[in-house]
Amino acid sequence: HVFLGQLFLQRRFEHCIIACRFYDLLFGEGESTLRLKEKSDLGKFFGEGLGGNPTTGTLMNFANEAISRVGSSIRAFENHLARNEQASAYKRLQEAFMIGQFLPEVRTMPLEKKRRVQEFERLMFDLAAAAEVKDFAKAQEIIDKLKTTATDYNTTKAQAYVTSSTKASDMTIASAALLFSEGKTDEAKEEIKKAAEIWPTNPKIEEVMKQTGDDL
Repeated sequence: HVFLGQLFLQRRFEHCIIACRFYDLLFGEGESTLRLKEKSDLGKFFGEGLGGNPTTGTLMNFANEAISRVGSSIRAFENHLARNEQASAYKRLQEAFMIGQFLPEVRTMPLEKKRRVQEFERLMFDLAAAAEVKDFAKAQEIIDKLKTTATDYNTTKAQAYVTSSTKASDMTIASAALLFSEGKTDEAKEEIKKAAEIWPTNPKIEEVMKQTGDDL
């Protein structure tokens, strides 16, 4: 009985169904109630969820439901992928993996399809990294790519952050250039420092410094 419960908790649903059917057939008891110790991990899991120990029939029903949910997630994943909706496809594949990691639909997923969602995941990590170090040129490049490869991904928030930061930096540099032209070098340098804090890799910083023939 413990073995049947372990198969279910390990998400080996097909093995669980086969084992339950074999057990009922072998012992000829029909639908058998699993005898689990109340204080064991299995006993606590099923006790808290069901209020008592499950039967072999209950386990098979739950296992079949899990298999059905994985099948639905995989079909949704493929539909989203066909429409170039990689963000939604990524979520559906995660759902399928979390529920049925060992099911054939998940294990035999074509490598090319998995690579497409892995590319989306990589872009998300790269975007977060670029935003963290304020590399807005790189961030904009990733956003532009996401707009074409993941049409359902909402880039509004990321785009607003990049746009506002780059504009703020550019405006500060423009102010610095004006101050330089007025001979207010120290004040101009402070403005340049502010611009660099907002966007360290702003190419206009170097352009202004070259024009003035000065360094920070």
